[in-house]
Amino acid sequence: MFDGVNHTIRVSKLSYQSIELAINSTPSTLSLNVNEEGEVDLNDDGTNDIAVKYEGVEGTRGVLTIREVMLAVKPIPKPEAPPAEIEAPAPAPAAEKAKGYAWAYFIIAVIVLALAGGIGFVFYEIERSHKMLEQEKKQGFVEEESLDELQGYAQRTYDQGYTKEQIKQALLKEGWSQNTVNRVISHIKE
Repeated sequence: MFDGVNHTIRVSKLSYQSIELAINSTPSTLSLNVNEEGEVDLNDDGTNDIAVKYEGVEGTRGVLTIREVMLAVKPIPKPEAPPAEIEAPAPAPAAEKAKGYAWAYFIIAVIVLALAGGIGFVFYEIERSHKMLEQEKKQGFVEEESLDELQGYAQRTYDQGYTKEQIKQALLKEGWSQNTVNRVISHIKE
């Protein structure tokens, strides 16, 4: 009984290797070898309804397994191309890529120029301060800013373990005037 209708299956031929079945209601024939399965459309609707498997011969009988074929939900086919609204962006043309690289080169050039300018400025300031110190040494007059730097140097040197006399001799040897050296030494904190 399938779908409210009686159906019959008769064995037309049987051997140890194969079986032939006659299926009635919508007449059809099914030939199977051992361990082979075939499907049958019982109600002639274009969809197979049962599956029959020939298991072989046991004694004098052919052994069949019959099961109902379950309708599988057919998957919805995927579209050939993605819809327009989620279309993948086209690769950038070579000109656009080159434009992107041009910006990178520009930024790198600006950074290099800034570094070179900064380094140049530092060397300029060092040279200017050396000239200013040389002039102060010759004149015997020290500007407050230079005096503060010299006192900071003397204090750090003293804190490192040098004596006031050693610092005094080193400053005199560098060309600083006796008055400037005495002022610096007098401001060292013990």
